[in-house]
Amino acid sequence: MKKNIVKLFLFVVVFAFSVNTLAQNSYSGNNRDLSDKYIGAITDNARYIAEQGDVIKALSLLLELDANPQYSGNKEIEAAMRYIRDIYNSSKYKPIHEIGSYFFADNAISNGGKYLYISANKRILVYDVENSSYKQLIEFDDDVLGLTLTDDEKSLLVNFSNGGRSSLIDIEEGKIVKTFEASRISKHINDGHYYTICDACISKNQKHIATLDGKHIGIWSTQSGDLLHVVNIPFANDANSMTISNDGSRLIVNDYNKAIIINCDSGEIIETIEPEYRISATLFNNDASKVMIAGNDIIKTYDTA
Repeated sequence: MKKNIVKLFLFVVVFAFSVNTLAQNSYSGNNRDLSDKYIGAITDNARYIAEQGDVIKALSLLLELDANPQYSGNKEIEAAMRYIRDIYNSSKYKPIHEIGSYFFADNAISNGGKYLYISANKRILVYDVENSSYKQLIEFDDDVLGLTLTDDEKSLLVNFSNGGRSSLIDIEEGKIVKTFEASRISKHINDGHYYTICDACISKNQKHIATLDGKHIGIWSTQSGDLLHVVNIPFANDANSMTISNDGSRLIVNDYNKAIIINCDSGEIIETIEPEYRISATLFNNDASKVMIAGNDIIKTYDTA
């Protein structure tokens, strides 16, 4: 859920970045009343659909609504999502799929909203939203905590619960095609500690994959699977998320109130930006010449080195 909210917040960031103002996202008077009525109608419908047993269809309705920057972070939408989650986890409701009950950890939705990808225990469910049916089931040995859909929608980058690896999944084949092992980072550092992966991201052009263990960044070649660089995060406080540029040339690590920018080709730290607030989201522009940093209801744009 937290990850979804961050993704949705990034939609707001993109919108603000393109028009350089948040004024168009504000509402007042009758417009606010109409928006509240619209949200109420959709959330009520989603609740009803979930109560009838189709939890995934209900969730997809809310995700499409939440993807609209006008409604991002709306408390009524978040409350409806919690309600649907509680319905699914309640023992008085039958599982919506023959494989039995499971817990939703993360999800991604395709462009246009045709397919919904859901990580649930040791499975990824591919749900056809238009036909209200399951298209595919992919199973693993470990619980799946996080997933990212690649821009071409052919692959999923997956994080597993044991923190030992991230893997690239071919969706059509339903198989792991490459694995990025945390043990290779531990071996490279060789300080007696075993490091685990808490986050991973892939560039839009799929040139680089980056993994994060809280204190170190692993930069990998997507094509070969080779570990190219291990970058130490100086005086790491709470490094728990990353954003990679579209071309895979730059990476920004969010470490509480520090944004650390890394050159993915050289593995060098280019710059550290320290805004006077805790960072909640970051975003590069198309050529990675600028970065937007958001937090505490503040959004600022910085030039990158």
